[in-house]
Amino acid sequence: MPAGWDCWPRFTVALNNGLRRFRARVEYPVQIPDGGKFTFGIPQVDLYSAACLQVFNLLSGPPARRCASSTCGRVFVHQVGGAQYRQHRSKGLRFCSPSCAKNETQRAYRRRQAKGGSKP
Repeated sequence: MPAGWDCWPRFTVALNNGLRRFRARVEYPVQIPDGGKFTFGIPQVDLYSAACLQVFNLLSGPPARRCASSTCGRVFVHQVGGAQYRQHRSKGLRFCSPSCAKNETQRAYRRRQAKGGSKP
């Protein structure tokens, strides 16, 4: 058997345990006598479950990329800022944000100018 053959079964068990709290459920809100509210069925999410949800979203969603900016290098899935109505581009992205793209374009322009490149 190849090295690491037992990692994926363990990974699936660990991830499924962490995602257990996010499965389909029914919630029932109740008004209690002192004026507060209580909801039956709300998941008790801990840090492990939240981390498992993040891993699941990374595995099932668009691939993560590294920002092409020479000073940034952040890992991102959707470009931050510039999306309206929750519309995100998932193809052709090189930069994590419009500001990173603008800053890198400015650096490239300055490098061309320093080499004696094209005049504006």
